[in-house]
Amino acid sequence: MKLSLLFTLAFFCFAQAQTFEGTIIDLTTGEPIEMVSVFIKNSGTSTVSNSEGRYRISASPTQTVHFSHMGYRPHNVTADSPEKLKEVYLEPLSFALEEVVVLNRPIKDVLKDLIKNSDANLDKKLMIDTYNREFMKKSGNYISFADGLLQYHIKRKSGASDVYVEQSRAYSPNPEERNNTKHVTFDVRDEITDAYKFIHLKLIGNSFHDFKVTNINSGESSLIRINFSPNTLETIRNLPVYKGYIVYDQKSNLILELDQESVERDKEFSMTIFGVTFGVQKIMRKASFRIENGKYILVYNQLRSHFSVESKKIPRTEYQLMNDLVTLKYTEGVTKKDRSTRFRGKELFDAGTNFTTNYWKTGNILVLTGEEEKIIRQLESETLSP
Repeated sequence: MKLSLLFTLAFFCFAQAQTFEGTIIDLTTGEPIEMVSVFIKNSGTSTVSNSEGRYRISASPTQTVHFSHMGYRPHNVTADSPEKLKEVYLEPLSFALEEVVVLNRPIKDVLKDLIKNSDANLDKKLMIDTYNREFMKKSGNYISFADGLLQYHIKRKSGASDVYVEQSRAYSPNPEERNNTKHVTFDVRDEITDAYKFIHLKLIGNSFHDFKVTNINSGESSLIRINFSPNTLETIRNLPVYKGYIVYDQKSNLILELDQESVERDKEFSMTIFGVTFGVQKIMRKASFRIENGKYILVYNQLRSHFSVESKKIPRTEYQLMNDLVTLKYTEGVTKKDRSTRFRGKELFDAGTNFTTNYWKTGNILVLTGEEEKIIRQLESETLSP
């Protein structure tokens, strides 16, 4: 009996999840691959690789780690050895992007349906655990950083979320100055629903853009890629003009990847609200999704903006905002939460510094690059008490 118990305990300990770290590399070029979706099949657990191709994920020896990227063949590795996951090589797909596809409907109608369908497929009964981070620059200098583990409780018909900040940290040499920038920042509470609504993509599909539609046969499913670019930098309305692409799955009619950025013009896009003029130099968004067990899951959402603010009382000041969200795990079904503890701020920075573990070193988060770690250490050392 005792011997049997010992074997059971030994097996249980061996089967416990451990954390794996590695780099994902292009088999042909030897270069690191960014934004690879890394997830444990049938578990809801996931992460993505950073700009250096580095990733971190926890898995048990019996689980399979799946690596997925639009430009590469899917790859599976059993998590029974750290060495197998230390360097993962992905084979580029040999699809012909020049295989032009002629759609039987106007592009604007195709995009409209894709956006509507993608938004409708956001499951309203999901608990999504995420890693969020935000950098801010003012006049070319970093003035703040914040990151944290956030839980989005999506339960209302509109897709609106209650947000719970599990742990967080926030650094700024001048918190008071940082708090005066709320009129120019993202609202972290809306980040999940905004990702599924593809707000900026709604500006594509008009006569100011040219399109090229091509077929991607990845071996697993038939995908369509729509490239878009401006055919003129002059617009009737004062709106940003975009270039980029989307990739969608023909079978499900769902967007799987988006890469979109505004194009510089002689006259910047600007708007005036209550006497304050906002001028936009650049807006960028990247996002990726996956379909798993019938669920349409946001993998990664990146937002970048570069703009100016000025008024009679405020001299022209330029800001750059960098925001990233990574889905770490999703759980089906509605879980009761104490709504009185939900996050009521707008920016993650508002949550302050409150952590019990070094989550940025141990979890499935987006691994920080060497340069990012350097910036964070500097801001941490310069941070003043509120």
